[in-house]
Amino acid sequence: MRDESAEVNGVQIAYQLHGNPDHPTIMLVHGLSTPLTGWPKLMIAELVSANFQVLLLDNRDMGRSQQLDHLAIPNMAMALGKYKMGLKTPVAYTLEDMMEDVVALLDHLGIERVDLVGASMGGMIAQLVAIHHPNRLRTLTSIMSSNGYKNLPRAEKHISEYMLKRPESSEYKDKLAFHIGKWRVIESPAFPASDEYLQEYVDSMLQ
Repeated sequence: MRDESAEVNGVQIAYQLHGNPDHPTIMLVHGLSTPLTGWPKLMIAELVSANFQVLLLDNRDMGRSQQLDHLAIPNMAMALGKYKMGLKTPVAYTLEDMMEDVVALLDHLGIERVDLVGASMGGMIAQLVAIHHPNRLRTLTSIMSSNGYKNLPRAEKHISEYMLKRPESSEYKDKLAFHIGKWRVIESPAFPASDEYLQEYVDSMLQ
């Protein structure tokens, strides 16, 4: 396993490569506030055993990638309200910038084409890669994501409200409780995670 970082598209991006580099590459892009450790270890191991090289990255401002602390943090509630009214909110960077991070990382690693998998916001990034750089993909998988179409069904109210919250403090126990709660509200009711698994899973992302 390679655990490295590279300056691509003007930012330092942390990434991991698992498996045989001679095998086809499957790239996993996670969503908002989720580092590359958000992909379950068992899933990565199964993909490697299925003869894939697995490429993971921390999106900019996440995990071990460059933290752009000098940029203003947008007010999510205000931005969402403006979006619903058809108004734009000035932002420090866009999904298109994050899409270019993905493509620039592939260029840096000399990987021509991948099977691209994105979850949540990562699914939006993956869709943009498919739109603007279709020659870089063999396949596209977009998980629990959206294409931004305004008439799509909305998330249930309790989920939207929770996703706009923040941990009560920056202390570990409050961050742990908040993120466990987040995964509880978005998990499938048919396949609930055990308390033990969810605690270990969230802990791995907070390290």
